[in-house]
Formats: sequence, structure tokens, C-alpha cells
Amino acid sequence: MLERDEFMAKIRDRLEQAQQYSKQQYDKKHRELSFEVGQWVWLRLLHCPMASLNVQGRSKLGPRYFGLYRIAEKIGDVAYRLELPPGARLHIVFSRGPS
Repeated sequence: MLERDEFMAKIRDRLEQAQQYSKQQYDKKHRELSFEVGQWVWLRLLHCPMASLNVQGRSKLGPRYFGLYRIAEKIGDVAYRLELPPGARLHIVFSRGPS
């Protein structure tokens, strides 16, 4: 039983070290973003159909960000309602993603 407890303690220590290392690597490139109502933001569409925004050049070399769109409402800490053009077939609430 003592061997098992020592082994489990070593595993916990290694897991904690790995978590701390991952956090350090994430924090190196992470920056906190916060937007207010009325600010203009760029919209990044990863897996959404861009045809609803009438965007030209939807190829691999096409634009990555679209906009500028005004923030209409702040919903929680990371979600925002955007003023999209009329006829856009996208959900109007977006969340701030990792940078």
C-alpha cells in the first residue's frame, strides 16, 4: 500500500507540473480582450457560411476577418450582439474567442 501511495503522489506531482507548464505556455501569448457597446469590431468566421455576408473571394487566400461591425449589446463577459447587415444569415450573438 505504501508503494501505491508513493506512486500516486508522484503522479499527482507530475500532473501538477504539466498543468503549470501548459498554463505558462498559454499565458505567454494570451491577452485579455474586452469590448464595450458602440465599439467597432472585426468578425472572424471560421466555419460559418460567408455567402450570407456577400463576401467575395472565399478561397484559401480570401479574407480572414470581415467587418467592421458595431457592438449592439454586451451579453455576459465574453458574448456580444453585433449589428450585422440586413439579410445576413448568421446568428447575431458572438463570443470572444481565444486570441
